[in-house]
Amino acid sequence: MSGAAVAHRFPQSGFAVALMARTEEKLMQIQSDIENSGGKALSITVDVTDAASVAGFLV
Repeated sequence: MSGAAVAHRFPQSGFAVALMARTEEKLMQIQSDIENSGGKALSITVDVTDAASVAGFLV
């Protein structure tokens, strides 16, 4: 199961989700799909292979 599929399942059970990925466009599409289905999602663009990107996310 992909991360996007998992992200879609949690809101179906009433959970809000935080989405993280390198590609903002993909994140925004998944967030939009979740919100259009009545769920709540927050998108954060971050590259976990880049220490500076992760540090910026954590601050």
